[in-house]
Amino acid sequence: MENLGAFGHHPDPLIDAQVEIDRLEGLMAEAHAGLIRALDYRAATPEGLSIKADVRDALQRTGFTGSTGYRNAF
Repeated sequence: MENLGAFGHHPDPLIDAQVEIDRLEGLMAEAHAGLIRALDYRAATPEGLSIKADVRDALQRTGFTGSTGYRNAF
């Protein structure tokens, strides 16, 4: 087996790091999609509205740049 980089993707350290960055960006996109889906949940209770505020905050802190408002098309 060849000697792989720190992340285990490729022996060249720069390529290895870029592959890991790409993998993490993909995971972040999946997480953002799940959080956006949580905003689609129709909850008018104080708890539900608090959760939605937390979701919006998490999206903002993790770099999401899209709309976090009401979506009428699913």
